[in-house]
Amino acid sequence: EHGDFGVALSEVLAAWKYFLLDKLQLSHNDIPLPQNYDLIRKEYDCFLKRTNTVDLIDVFITFKELRINEDPEEPLTA
Repeated sequence: EHGDFGVALSEVLAAWKYFLLDKLQLSHNDIPLPQNYDLIRKEYDCFLKRTNTVDLIDVFITFKELRINEDPEEPLTA
């Protein structure tokens, strides 16, 4: 909840890899669910909402959704 804590780098990298695949909605069947992943994802989403920010994956997903409905040759407008 607060204060110092320790975590193995391998656990951070495994959670990050799973997180990226999950957020990009790609298959992550061959990767085991990291310990406390639901809590990590919930806290990350709460952080983004609390700070009124988006991450690069959110920007990419929004761009991709906008491009589906538009002509790929035309530039995006505001």
